[in-house]
Amino acid sequence: MHFVYDFLGNLNLFHARVEGDRAYLGEPVNGRSVSPSGAPLAYVRPHLMHIDRQPTDRNHLPAWVKHINSAGPLVKIELETSRGDSIHVELSHERYQDLQLKKDDAVFVSPRDMKIFDLPAS
Repeated sequence: MHFVYDFLGNLNLFHARVEGDRAYLGEPVNGRSVSPSGAPLAYVRPHLMHIDRQPTDRNHLPAWVKHINSAGPLVKIELETSRGDSIHVELSHERYQDLQLKKDDAVFVSPRDMKIFDLPAS
């Protein structure tokens, strides 16, 4: 399983909650370990994560800004959840300037697109 994640490149992994035909973010999968519960996993690439100052819908997680790297064509932001899990987000410089983010700011992160994998129980 780790080979597949490494092959896919930079991504965020989450336990997913599926309600009807829609998937919602659950807890981040810290360290890319997979529980044997058979719960589906969602992956979201950093550029497909969205940051807001206020929650915009119910598919979001509260987090805090831990690191900002604004070198290059994108601003790379590392967020931390209340459990200590990391979420990586890539923003345009324009969006970063609109948000005026600083270290330790409270934010809400949500996916613009998720891919879901149903894992069989072990």
